[in-house]
Amino acid sequence: IGLSYVQVLSLLATFPIAWPAVFVALFQVGGAVTVLGTHLVNVKCLSPHLSEAEVFYTMRLVWACVPPLLCAGCGLCWYAVRKASPKTWKAKMRASVVALLYLVWPGLCSEVFALFACRAVCDDLRLRADLDELCFEGRHAAFALGLGLPMLVLYVVGLPATALFMVYRIHRRAAMRGKPMSDLKGHLAFGLFYS
Repeated sequence: IGLSYVQVLSLLATFPIAWPAVFVALFQVGGAVTVLGTHLVNVKCLSPHLSEAEVFYTMRLVWACVPPLLCAGCGLCWYAVRKASPKTWKAKMRASVVALLYLVWPGLCSEVFALFACRAVCDDLRLRADLDELCFEGRHAAFALGLGLPMLVLYVVGLPATALFMVYRIHRRAAMRGKPMSDLKGHLAFGLFYS
C-alpha cells in the first residue's frame, strides 16, 4: 500500500502544475524511491556537450531497455542461487520479476508520456524537454512512432493487461478446481495484484 502511494505521488509530479515547495520535496523523495534514481542523477550534467533533446532521447532509449534488462538480471540472480531453494526458485523468480516491473511501471509510464509531451509555442508544437525540437516532425516523429508507440503498447498498456489476464486465469483456475487461490501456482507472483 505504501509503495502504491509513493508511486502515485511520483506520477503527480509530472503534471504541469505549480506545486507548493512541500509537495515538490515530497514528490522528489517518492520519485527517488520508485523511479530508479532519475531524481538523483542529472544526465545532462554528466554529458554537457549533448543537447537537451539528445539527452532526452537517449534516456528514453535507456528506459525502453529497463524492463527486459531487469527481468534478465533478476532471472540470472535467481538462477545463480537456485541450489538454495531447488523446488521454489522459479516461483520466487517470477514473483521478483513481477514486483520489479510493478515498482518501475509508474516511472516507465512517465518516461513514455514525456515522449508525447508537447506545448504550443508561437503556433508550433514543441517538445517540452527541449523547445528547440518540433513535435511530430523529423527526429521527434521517429522517436515518438518508433519508440514511444511500442513502449506505450508494450509497457503502459501491456504490463497491466498481462497482470490482469494472469490474475483472471488464476482466479478461474481456482474456481474450476474448487481450491483457494493461495494454493495455486502463480499466486506468489500475481498475489500483489488481486490482494
